[in-house]
Amino acid sequence: MAKKDIKITKAELEQDELLEFTDHLIFFLKTHGSKLLLGIAAIFAIYGGIVVMKQREESKLRAASDDLFRAILHYETALSENPFGSAARVEALGKVAMEADNIVAAHGNTPLTRSALYLKGNALYFSGDQAGKTANTEKAIEAFNAYERKVAGEGDEFERAAALLALGYAHENLHLLVKETDPQAAEKALTDASVFYVRIMELKDAGFLRHEAMNANARLLRYRGETDKAMEIYRTVVKEAYRTVAEPENRTSQRDSLLYQVRLTINQFTTGATAKAALVRMGMKAEDVDKLADGPAPAAG
Repeated sequence: MAKKDIKITKAELEQDELLEFTDHLIFFLKTHGSKLLLGIAAIFAIYGGIVVMKQREESKLRAASDDLFRAILHYETALSENPFGSAARVEALGKVAMEADNIVAAHGNTPLTRSALYLKGNALYFSGDQAGKTANTEKAIEAFNAYERKVAGEGDEFERAAALLALGYAHENLHLLVKETDPQAAEKALTDASVFYVRIMELKDAGFLRHEAMNANARLLRYRGETDKAMEIYRTVVKEAYRTVAEPENRTSQRDSLLYQVRLTINQFTTGATAKAALVRMGMKAEDVDKLADGPAPAAG
């Protein structure tokens, strides 16, 4: 049963907001990395099938995949070699965004152009903006909107969820950028972000992104002071996506000890772990959250 009248000070709320914003930036980086790797794998899968295509179509697809792969490498290099917020990173990611535009312009009739739009959105999102400035974030939103429109009719709900999640994060970022200078625009950005998260929660095949969207929506509810609703969502995520990891006995093998450490590490980066951390910050005891996690999962529907 949810605790009533839980009070969170403004300082605690701002600290939580910063922590969770950092968490979802890290999650977004990891998600993008995996997504792009999957995209590369898809490129090779496409290569395996293009032998049945006409020579002209094969040449176009090969050129598009070469250009996209090159842009992906530049994106990864820009993130790994330049500190967050540095002018060098902004410049390098700006070049990646232009590469993505060139791919769309040159290969607009190939299926890889939607991956280029996603890459462009990522590059602009991680270019960042100074407080009160929104140019890169707004351009990222345009790219993610274009990507979402392309995947909406494809029937792949996971990819649709990825597009909506990107839009939600970008609008949250927009809120943080303008909340001191334009409260009305900040409020609209927060409302828009929540709409995107709820749309993901309504998808049947969004996979783990559904839980990420639930965590994000709960974060926004908590920010608005609706703590009971937020806790209920976090509880559901914990039940569905978090399990405690039993510590091995003293005499277990080195292999079991290593597996235990691996499971602990993996558990730290799950949506369930994020929900658990949020519940603990909101007043639940960690052991009570663990009991909740190890209890029966909620019934479907």
